[in-house]
Amino acid sequence: MRLTRRALLGGGAALVVTAGSARAQGLHDNVHRLGHALRERVQLTAAMLGIAPPPMHDPGLLVAGSADSASGAFASAIADALGHALPAHAPLGVTDTVGQDGVTGANQFDSLTAPDGNTALVAPGTAWLAWLAGDPRVHFDPSRWMPVAARLGSGALVLRHDTPTPGPDVTIRLAATSPTGVELPAWLALSLLGAKVVAVPGLGDDEERRRALIDGRIDAALLLGTDTASTLGSFAGEAATAAFSLGSERDPALPALPSFVQYATTAGRTPSGALFDAWQAGTAAARLLSGVMLPALAPAAMVATWRRAARGLPATPGLLAAPACLPACQTALGSEAATFALRRWLADTAGWRPA
Repeated sequence: MRLTRRALLGGGAALVVTAGSARAQGLHDNVHRLGHALRERVQLTAAMLGIAPPPMHDPGLLVAGSADSASGAFASAIADALGHALPAHAPLGVTDTVGQDGVTGANQFDSLTAPDGNTALVAPGTAWLAWLAGDPRVHFDPSRWMPVAARLGSGALVLRHDTPTPGPDVTIRLAATSPTGVELPAWLALSLLGAKVVAVPGLGDDEERRRALIDGRIDAALLLGTDTASTLGSFAGEAATAAFSLGSERDPALPALPSFVQYATTAGRTPSGALFDAWQAGTAAARLLSGVMLPALAPAAMVATWRRAARGLPATPGLLAAPACLPACQTALGSEAATFALRRWLADTAGWRPA
């Protein structure tokens, strides 16, 4: 049979379309990683060459949250030292916004803040969680931010003493603020173990959760912070028992606890696939107590200047300056497949309707 030029072209086009569809997701992720790596290389080169940053004009910190939020407190704690380490040699101005989960302030940073490198955002990991989940309020993209520093914490899931081991046919009442709140990775971890999770809202702090465990109103709670080991001590005895730490590997800050992956393996389950990848991204976001970020279009030399200043901050539990904080920040972004799996899971389990 003779093949015409039209047939050959048509067949080739079909192959291209098919291959493109198969590779679209991988190409998207690779391009994203390449772009991020390229920005990092440009900034490193600027620092090595000693390229002077543009003059600073009233540098400051924009808090994605109110003054009494965790990010507000963190911004106030680092403003003096960070400001004196910058060329301005003066305490940084701190501008608070509203809320606790960081969404409003992050929206303001992306839409209203000039990308000249004079303003850095201080945001909690809950802003990343809202972005991962497709929260309709989100109008920012943390994958475009350039990390300067981050304060990371540890997480642990505690279970009421008489709670069965999470697994199939077991219902767990979890203290959870919302489907996209900071407890999301704990909710997802319990689901990956096969348990049915019922969210119990309205328990805003550790003491309220401790009392709820004692009273039998909940079966599980997630503890997060830079001193989770001490918090676990207050839950021991009458309240609950720690089940696992929030992470793929054993947490050095909680050496007595198995990681979630170790706990799941012991229970005969090996988490894997896109939903497990989503759990890893959510876990990294939840453990990101506060991140200091610059916009993607900030001058490379300015980014290098901020990062150099951050390396001189006083030692604080969990505080890491770039490049040490970059792996955690990158993991919190997840992949396209992980994000899609998370949003589909939220829709099926919590009736969530992402944007």
